[in-house]
Amino acid sequence: MGLISRKSARTIATLNNTSQTAIRAKKTIIPLLCKVLKVPAVAIFGLLIVNVLLGAKLIHWNTAAFKNINSDVDLGDRRLGMDRALTYLNDETNVPIPTDKHGNQLSLEARIRYLELKTNSFMNFGSNPFFGVVPKPSLCQRSSTLQEFGCKAGRVDVDKDLECPGLFDHKVCLDELPKPRTKQESSKAGGKKNSDDPPCLIYDFGIREQPQFGATMAIDFGCEVHGFDPSLVSTNWWDSNRAKELRELPNYHFHPYGAGGVDGVVTLKEYNWDQVSILRYPTYTLDCEGRDPCGLVSHDSKAFKIPVKTLPTIIKELGHEGKTIDVLKIDVEGSEYAFLENLLDSTGGCPDFIKQISMEWHHFSWDSRYGEGASPSINAIVTLLHTCGLKNFWQYSEGGWPAGEKIYQDLGMKDVRYNLASFLLDTSKRKGSLRATH
Repeated sequence: MGLISRKSARTIATLNNTSQTAIRAKKTIIPLLCKVLKVPAVAIFGLLIVNVLLGAKLIHWNTAAFKNINSDVDLGDRRLGMDRALTYLNDETNVPIPTDKHGNQLSLEARIRYLELKTNSFMNFGSNPFFGVVPKPSLCQRSSTLQEFGCKAGRVDVDKDLECPGLFDHKVCLDELPKPRTKQESSKAGGKKNSDDPPCLIYDFGIREQPQFGATMAIDFGCEVHGFDPSLVSTNWWDSNRAKELRELPNYHFHPYGAGGVDGVVTLKEYNWDQVSILRYPTYTLDCEGRDPCGLVSHDSKAFKIPVKTLPTIIKELGHEGKTIDVLKIDVEGSEYAFLENLLDSTGGCPDFIKQISMEWHHFSWDSRYGEGASPSINAIVTLLHTCGLKNFWQYSEGGWPAGEKIYQDLGMKDVRYNLASFLLDTSKRKGSLRATH
């Protein structure tokens, strides 16, 4: 209203000035011009009025143009502010921008849906809070832990009683794998047959000094196997006589770095079974035994600087771009979350070049609203894998098992659980990755 009133006032003032000018001109200037130009007074008076009004209009146009310039400046400032905001929001130091497997950023629509899948499944804001622990065994006709093939006399760490406790925990589906070799074929040249053109590609993350999974895939199935483990236990094992059989295989390769959500060096802490883990014990806990107030107890755990790489980087460095990974085995003491999250973020939520994933979940908790099996962290990843067609066909149990070490109870970490699960690419109903923007 204030702006309209000012406009009205300016208009009235202009008209008043025009009127006063016209009256003065009528009394003095017009008679003189009539004599000089020899034209009627009314014509000269009309021309004068037109010129005065035109001058007023030009002033109005100039004022409007000035306003437009100011508006453009304001709009430019706003755009500059938006550009700066986008620059800040595009920072990927901690949260990467999701892309497809070719490195193209996803479209805005795809990013919104991807975010929706992540958040809703993590918050159990979906149709099934137990979605992450509902396997479909019918997806695989024949599954195996590989013990029937690898638990043999003469194999690595297999005792004379042919007992292999804890050496074969991860289950795979044999339907999509090549037919296992006969004893004669396996014994010939120590698995060198078909080494130039292996029928399958296996990535084995987390070996410690128990490489039975990868060894069986290399020897009994003839696959090209790449084992990964950065721990001191593993690197010492690889250099020892115990690994001599595998070092001599042309289709088994060991890499002294681990699975990570970033490429570089991360700090891991000492863990059970002489391993390292991303899990960190609390620095301080309370001791209330016979004390009031409770005493503060400090805890220290040794830290290790460990080299890690993301799966896309590993695939590129090993020259496996465009190839299918037949089995991705992951047992990395808690780093599986960051590893898989990065994989999903860099493939448009769909690593469709992987046929199977066999893994161990570590350190997960339950949603207290629903109890056993309702794990937010597992639900989120399983939901995304499922949209890509990688579906759960086996798990150890619905709720897994709690950590047995007393230290977790002593440190107040009572909700530390583990589980095993396997996923198979269902090509018949695979939806494909989210769309990218170009």
